[in-house]
Amino acid sequence: MMEKITNSYVRLRYIVGLTAIALLVSVSYLTMQNVISKQRGFSRIVNLAGTQAGLTVRIAYFCSIMATTDDNEEFNTAQGQLGRTIHKLKTAHHSLRNGDESQGILLVENEALLNIYFGLDNALTSYLERANQIYNSSKEELTEQSAAYLFVSNYGPYVLEPLFSATVDEYEQIGKEAIFKIERFELIVWIATLITLMLEAVLIFHPMDKQIRRTLNQYQKSIKNLKSTQTRLNKAQELSNTGDFELDAESGEISFSDHLYMMVGIPR
Repeated sequence: MMEKITNSYVRLRYIVGLTAIALLVSVSYLTMQNVISKQRGFSRIVNLAGTQAGLTVRIAYFCSIMATTDDNEEFNTAQGQLGRTIHKLKTAHHSLRNGDESQGILLVENEALLNIYFGLDNALTSYLERANQIYNSSKEELTEQSAAYLFVSNYGPYVLEPLFSATVDEYEQIGKEAIFKIERFELIVWIATLITLMLEAVLIFHPMDKQIRRTLNQYQKSIKNLKSTQTRLNKAQELSNTGDFELDAESGEISFSDHLYMMVGIPR
């Protein structure tokens, strides 16, 4: 009875240990997936934030063509490109400020970003208003001396680009901090897994090995005792000139002792 209780206890510890390892491995896998997801999300954010500076340069470039060209076709082409670029810049800014689940862009806001966006929102609104004025201007109305053109040509490089650069830097820093926290949690999970494995070895596998060895030794002793008993039984039958047989009720097979064959003179 005591051996049965011990075996059940060892089996229970074994199941609990395996369950703990399975949970830790699952947590580790989910954590790594979270790291990968975070990296993808922040990569998109940083790329989109960096794209804004390039879009302001393109807006200034197309505005310059519209203000200086004498060719109507070139003016119209630059005007169309300007309208598309303005739309791209608005869309990029809206995705960063409000998040965009369809593109996997998270809404990330902290105090430093809010301070940057406080100035950037106003500056970008003014910049896009002037860009739209140029976009809606006719070739005759627009010149290099136009107030809207002078504003767009100078405002972007001197005001917007530093703000965009600060935004990119802040997003990169936020991404690094978030991934560092996840990696630190991942390290804790791996350490817990190793500790669990060591506890498994000490509390489960070692006792189980001892139990298996003890059981094997008991089986070997039982086999040895059975052989000894069989030898004594055969010897006793020789001395008493007796034998025995056994009938298997299910199969109908009959087995006889060695001395019984000798007594009746039938070969085995």
